[in-house]
Amino acid sequence: MDDVVPGTEPDNEPSQNSASEPASEAASGHKKSGSGHGHRLTIMIVVSIVLAILTSLALPPMMYTESERFDADRIEKQIWDLEKQRDAAAKAAEQDPSARRKQLKDLDDEIAKLRKTQPSHESALAFFEAIGIGGEIFLRMLSMMVVPLVIASVMNGILGMGDVRKLGRPGLTAIVYYISTTILAVIVGLIIVSVLKPGEVIERPEQAFARLDSGGDKSLDLAEYQADFEKYEQTISEREFQRRDTDGDELLVLAEFRGNNDSVDTTDRQKVVSNLAEESGLEPAKIKTIFPQLSDQEAAEDSGPSMGTIFSNLLLMLFTDNLLGAATETQLLPLIVFSIIFAGMLTTLGSKVDVITDIIEQTNTALMSFVMILMKVAPIGIFCLVASRFGAAQAKGEFIATLSQTGWFVLTVLLGLGMHLFGTLPLLFWIFKRENPFRFMRQMSQALLTAFSTASSSATLPVTMESAIDRGGVSKRSVEFVLPLGATINMDGTALYEAAAAIFIAQVYALSPEGQAVGFELTLGSMLVIAVTATLAAIGAAGIPEAGLVTMMIVLNAVGLPLHYVSLILSVDWLLDRFRTATNTFGDAVGAAIVDETFSD
Repeated sequence: MDDVVPGTEPDNEPSQNSASEPASEAASGHKKSGSGHGHRLTIMIVVSIVLAILTSLALPPMMYTESERFDADRIEKQIWDLEKQRDAAAKAAEQDPSARRKQLKDLDDEIAKLRKTQPSHESALAFFEAIGIGGEIFLRMLSMMVVPLVIASVMNGILGMGDVRKLGRPGLTAIVYYISTTILAVIVGLIIVSVLKPGEVIERPEQAFARLDSGGDKSLDLAEYQADFEKYEQTISEREFQRRDTDGDELLVLAEFRGNNDSVDTTDRQKVVSNLAEESGLEPAKIKTIFPQLSDQEAAEDSGPSMGTIFSNLLLMLFTDNLLGAATETQLLPLIVFSIIFAGMLTTLGSKVDVITDIIEQTNTALMSFVMILMKVAPIGIFCLVASRFGAAQAKGEFIATLSQTGWFVLTVLLGLGMHLFGTLPLLFWIFKRENPFRFMRQMSQALLTAFSTASSSATLPVTMESAIDRGGVSKRSVEFVLPLGATINMDGTALYEAAAAIFIAQVYALSPEGQAVGFELTLGSMLVIAVTATLAAIGAAGIPEAGLVTMMIVLNAVGLPLHYVSLILSVDWLLDRFRTATNTFGDAVGAAIVDETFSD
């Protein structure tokens, strides 16, 4: 290993691969072979993602065929008839328990026997859950690298400067870049959703009722109600029809069609709480405490976190009273602050701390080598991650159906992310670097594909750092200082998504009877509040899968939108999360390249 501390080599070394190899490649032993290996690995990752999507779309229909669906519906009809008999027997048993006990047991046994023989999509779900184990192992192996790599790389980057006072200009540039690109992303999101108006395209219950009411008598019979269901969903749709028909007249009026026999608010609250609990890892009770509107108590009128609370929380996120606790919970911001301060102090102590600085440098080198080992199995891990998520959605019949229902919103968000990913960020790269931004994007392709697969900026961080140094030509000192910070607070894609989703929800709410009853209007002032709140919330979003769902609540609170309306986007959040994470990752890489220009010799 070279005696030169990484980051102290001259700044005038070529940023692209040339006859003179960067010192980082020499130190890691990659040399020119790393470039060829990188291209092959990128191709393998692309192939694995394509194969995973094709597998997830093709396999569920083969494992749960249409004939099996018809058999399942036929058996469901038999089970329903038996359940009706059981309900009648249970009522009779209230008068004569001893005489009816055996009949109830026989009916329960027969229902259980039919359930065992009934075909279902459970086998396909079990298959994709099994595949998902491989993806989870890969994701955990990446995640376990995040905390030690962040600490070691940030410290090594500061130590490589030689003097902590040199941090001023790069640090200021990084902060300005993060804030500027986040604001630009929010503006793009607001413009695209205001122009396309996806919230006005989505079919509301009143429109669906009018479309199904072929007789024009302002009521739906069973045949009209079943028009939107598949042929093998006759029993399920009939059950749903009977559940909604509260007066038992075999007709549904609009109020029954909309589901007035249930508390829509309570149902949606429970759905939102369960999804947030699953994705964030928080207890349902904790989520209800943070967002009182999601409480089952109808009297909850709390307006949620105020702007002052948001600002104070953002400030407190920088510090912790327990470093080990922060590391355990992957709270990167306080770890980064500590690493900067501690390494800055080491730069002032000279030769007295040579042993510590050598340990930090060698630890960082070892961790980056471990990342290279992990990337050898990346195609397999990425295949498992993508196939399990897409396959489970397809097996449940949710993937295509969900896209058809919310397709205009999905398209709007993807267009916005595309404008930022292929327009705003490359333009900034070209302005400050005067180099081809799309060549740099290709060099970062491994990191972008990994970000799409894992949906986690933090888990992708080791790959992003390795790609930026070895293929992007960004100096180690810039990468080690900028990228860990960017993976935590630079959330361009998340900010764009939250702004677009909030406007989408506002558009739907404004046209709903609930919104019209209170006279809700989406004003320019409301859009400005959404822009500011989305920017702050995105900075506070942890770099973990679907953390944006939690911060979305803050954005909705800020403009007084009902929190249960977030259920409109829950079904596609997991899919869009992959695209916005890739946008976040490229934004981090562009930031590292731009900040690299500000380091003095």
